[in-house]
Amino acid sequence: NIPGPGRGYPVTLATKGHALAARGRTAEAMALVRELEHRALTDYVSPFLFARLYCGFPDPSRAMEWLERGYEDRDSHLIHARVAPLFDPLRAYPRFQRLLEKIRLAG
Repeated sequence: NIPGPGRGYPVTLATKGHALAARGRTAEAMALVRELEHRALTDYVSPFLFARLYCGFPDPSRAMEWLERGYEDRDSHLIHARVAPLFDPLRAYPRFQRLLEKIRLAG
Protein backbone atom coordinates (compact mmCIF):
# COMPACT_ATOMS: atom_id res chain seq x y z
CA ASN A 1 0.00 0.00 0.00
CA ILE A 2 1.16 3.51 -0.80
CA PRO A 3 1.01 5.78 2.24
CA GLY A 4 -1.55 8.55 2.34
CA PRO A 5 -0.73 12.25 2.45
CA GLY A 6 1.52 13.20 5.31
CA ARG A 7 2.44 9.62 6.10
CA GLY A 8 5.99 8.53 5.41
CA TYR A 9 7.19 5.19 4.26
CA PRO A 10 8.02 2.84 7.16
CA VAL A 11 11.74 2.73 6.29
CA THR A 12 11.84 6.54 6.31
CA LEU A 13 10.03 6.73 9.65
CA ALA A 14 12.39 4.17 11.18
CA THR A 15 15.50 5.90 9.87
CA LYS A 16 14.35 9.32 11.03
CA GLY A 17 13.34 7.90 14.42
CA HIS A 18 16.76 6.33 14.83
CA ALA A 19 18.47 9.64 14.06
CA LEU A 20 16.25 11.55 16.48
CA ALA A 21 16.75 9.03 19.29
CA ALA A 22 20.51 9.02 18.74
CA ARG A 23 20.50 12.80 19.18
CA GLY A 24 18.55 12.54 22.44
CA ARG A 25 15.28 13.74 20.93
CA THR A 26 13.41 10.82 22.46
CA ALA A 27 9.93 12.35 22.51
CA GLU A 28 10.07 12.93 18.76
CA ALA A 29 11.50 9.45 18.20
CA MET A 30 8.72 7.89 20.29
CA ALA A 31 6.15 9.72 18.17
CA LEU A 32 7.61 7.90 15.16
CA VAL A 33 7.47 4.59 17.06
CA ARG A 34 3.76 5.23 17.58
CA GLU A 35 3.35 6.06 13.88
CA LEU A 36 5.01 2.78 12.92
CA GLU A 37 2.82 0.90 15.41
CA HIS A 38 -0.24 2.58 13.91
CA ARG A 39 0.88 1.63 10.39
CA ALA A 40 1.42 -1.96 11.53
CA LEU A 41 -2.27 -2.22 12.36
CA THR A 42 -3.17 -2.10 8.67
CA ASP A 43 0.06 -2.80 6.75
CA TYR A 44 3.05 -5.05 7.22
CA VAL A 45 5.91 -3.27 8.98
CA SER A 46 9.07 -5.32 9.26
CA PRO A 47 10.27 -5.96 12.82
CA PHE A 48 13.71 -5.03 11.43
CA LEU A 49 12.47 -1.45 11.01
CA PHE A 50 11.37 -1.24 14.64
CA ALA A 51 14.79 -2.61 15.64
CA ARG A 52 16.44 -0.01 13.42
CA LEU A 53 14.56 2.78 15.18
CA TYR A 54 15.21 1.44 18.67
CA CYS A 55 18.96 1.16 17.99
CA GLY A 56 19.07 4.93 18.34
CA PHE A 57 18.07 4.71 22.00
CA PRO A 58 20.70 4.05 24.70
CA ASP A 59 19.01 0.84 25.93
CA PRO A 60 19.51 -1.99 23.43
CA SER A 61 16.85 -4.27 24.89
CA ARG A 62 13.98 -2.95 22.76
CA ALA A 63 16.02 -3.26 19.57
CA MET A 64 16.88 -6.83 20.53
CA GLU A 65 13.22 -7.64 21.22
CA TRP A 66 12.35 -6.55 17.69
CA LEU A 67 15.27 -8.41 16.12
CA GLU A 68 14.19 -11.56 17.94
CA ARG A 69 10.63 -11.03 16.78
CA GLY A 70 11.99 -10.69 13.27
CA TYR A 71 13.74 -14.03 13.69
CA GLU A 72 10.49 -15.63 14.84
CA ASP A 73 8.65 -14.09 11.86
CA ARG A 74 11.45 -15.17 9.48
CA ASP A 75 11.95 -11.58 8.41
CA SER A 76 14.31 -11.64 5.44
CA HIS A 77 15.74 -8.23 6.42
CA LEU A 78 17.71 -9.94 9.20
CA ILE A 79 20.36 -10.94 6.69
CA HIS A 80 21.62 -7.37 7.09
CA ALA A 81 22.02 -7.60 10.88
CA ARG A 82 25.63 -8.79 10.75
CA VAL A 83 26.88 -5.92 8.56
CA ALA A 84 24.49 -2.99 9.01
CA PRO A 85 26.42 -0.23 10.82
CA LEU A 86 23.34 0.88 12.73
CA PHE A 87 23.59 -2.34 14.75
CA ASP A 88 27.17 -1.58 15.84
CA PRO A 89 25.97 -0.63 19.36
CA LEU A 90 24.59 -4.17 19.76
CA ARG A 91 27.65 -6.12 18.64
CA ALA A 92 29.18 -6.35 22.13
CA TYR A 93 26.06 -7.94 23.59
CA PRO A 94 25.98 -11.73 23.88
CA ARG A 95 22.26 -11.66 23.12
CA PHE A 96 23.00 -10.14 19.69
CA GLN A 97 25.77 -12.66 19.02
CA ARG A 98 23.43 -15.54 19.93
CA LEU A 99 20.86 -14.18 17.49
CA LEU A 100 23.46 -14.04 14.72
CA GLU A 101 24.38 -17.64 15.49
CA LYS A 102 20.73 -18.70 15.34
CA ILE A 103 20.33 -17.15 11.90
CA ARG A 104 23.76 -18.52 10.93
CA LEU A 105 25.35 -15.13 10.39
CA ALA A 106 27.99 -15.25 13.11
CA GLY A 107 31.42 -14.22 11.86
